[in-house]
Amino acid sequence: MLVCPTAQSNSQLLRVEGEQHTQLNLIQDLYFAVRSGRVELVRHLLINQRVNPKINLRKSSILAVAVENGSVEIVKMLIDQGVDVNAFSEAYAGCLETPLFSAVKIGHTDIVHLLLHHGADPNLADFANRTPLYMAIMANREEETLTLINAGANLNSADKSGLTPLQIAARGFGREMLVLHLINHGAYIHQADFKGRTAMDLAVIAGNVCILQLLLDAGAVPGKLLTERISNLLAHPEVEDFCAEKALKARRRVLPAEILVARRLRNTLIENERSKKSQRSIWTHIDELPLPENVKLNLKIHVRIDGF
Repeated sequence: MLVCPTAQSNSQLLRVEGEQHTQLNLIQDLYFAVRSGRVELVRHLLINQRVNPKINLRKSSILAVAVENGSVEIVKMLIDQGVDVNAFSEAYAGCLETPLFSAVKIGHTDIVHLLLHHGADPNLADFANRTPLYMAIMANREEETLTLINAGANLNSADKSGLTPLQIAARGFGREMLVLHLINHGAYIHQADFKGRTAMDLAVIAGNVCILQLLLDAGAVPGKLLTERISNLLAHPEVEDFCAEKALKARRRVLPAEILVARRLRNTLIENERSKKSQRSIWTHIDELPLPENVKLNLKIHVRIDGF
């Protein structure tokens, strides 16, 4: 029986188009299963139907959808199938970001660990040059911050405005521990943004005396224009109380124990002088303390700042 070559060609074309249409339907099914968190259906499509998860619909990768959904098991299945953990996908308002960036932004800590374990790059930035570490600081997520730092995140990477993670942390309240982690891991405390503002400048502008004290303890040097304002902030009577709850425990890792003891003695002496309403100089009390001379000098410096 003779078959027309044209008819045979059309038949093959229809079969190929049918297979492509079926594959497209399966990919759409996979996206639906991932978005709805149906683990068993995802496993069936990947293993039994052999759907290729590397084919993207529009500009969103299947891994980005899984990260947004927050299912660690589905994310792991997709990674095991060889999806690119560093692929950029379209997010809110058309911005492109990596799965790691999205996981940090949303707060899926387990997925952050999983992505980093499988080779996610912690230094890939979004359109505004914001890295995952930058977003962790913005969202005030301490665990993600430490995880990214330990994974090799660049501590001094600046966004398009020149702001580094340390500067972002310094200008907000409640981020004392983040500032301390960044300082302890080597963040450059003197780096300035495009307006010439350092982390200390931003802490002063925000009036955050606790972060200001942490930066001073780390060796940050204020400019001449800020010296007077810094002295006024440090002289505030609530400085020690404000710092104690948030950062005193961590500051013990940075400051010598004798300095902390001396500061406690200083506070006690100041309270005694206030209660007695004595005219005797507190410096005399400091000279009588059984402490090394360098510690006494440190006490006198702080007493001078506090206005006694």
